[in-house]
Amino acid sequence: MEELERVKNLLGELGFGIEKISEGEIHINSPKFGTVLIKICNSKPDIKKLDSKIVVISPYAARRINKDFLEKILNSEEGFVFVNKNSLEKIYPSTFFKVVNYLKENPNSYINKIANDLKIHPERVRRILMKLSDYVEVKSFEGKSLPKLPKLITLKNEPTEEKLKEIVGKKIVLTPKSKGRKKIKYQKITEEEAMLMILKFLEENPGTHLREISRKLKINPAIVHSCLKEISEFIEVSSPIGSEELNLPNLPNSIRIKSGYTADGILRFLRIKKMLKE
Repeated sequence: MEELERVKNLLGELGFGIEKISEGEIHINSPKFGTVLIKICNSKPDIKKLDSKIVVISPYAARRINKDFLEKILNSEEGFVFVNKNSLEKIYPSTFFKVVNYLKENPNSYINKIANDLKIHPERVRRILMKLSDYVEVKSFEGKSLPKLPKLITLKNEPTEEKLKEIVGKKIVLTPKSKGRKKIKYQKITEEEAMLMILKFLEENPGTHLREISRKLKINPAIVHSCLKEISEFIEVSSPIGSEELNLPNLPNSIRIKSGYTADGILRFLRIKKMLKE
């Protein structure tokens, strides 16, 4: 029985003397309680009288239990302990501690990366982070509020073991999702009119991005994209500085007018180019 063998190995690591092993049962000698019976089964036995400490562990819990947790169970004052999937998650929530340990080793992480690396649903990660709100620092990338850009999460200070138990049982209140965003009413303008506005905006806001131009000027993103394509030789398009180190997803490209050019100069060039075509 794989589960029984695993528990037996953990007991050996803890230094407990094994008196007897039978089918699904291990009898150990505990300095604190004398003989302790450890039983691997799914059902909670009907016990009328306790002659010695009894620990019943479900096969699910036996496959996941660790040395520290097993030691706590064996040294607890309770005469009878039943450990199954539900009680294991309440006493030692593996998912919760996985997220805490991940944040210790990976500062400046974000929800989807944590979820993907640990193979946990992003919503569950979000709820765990809400419980840890007093112990984590959440910040925007370089102080910028960019679309599709995740918030960076770092563990400020590690909670004590007692505090972690308290946090695990903490209830969180989820606010209802707000209704969809109001649709932006874009201006009905020509590409020529849009070009003037976009160039002026780029001159005043170097390092901006397509969606921000569209949102601030209320110009359809398709028109903004078309205008930027037309002036591609006069602008620099690059990823935000430092994004390569942090490996962040979906970063919008930073756009600025190349050094040595001005909005008025580019507009004059475009007018001459148009006249020559005619």
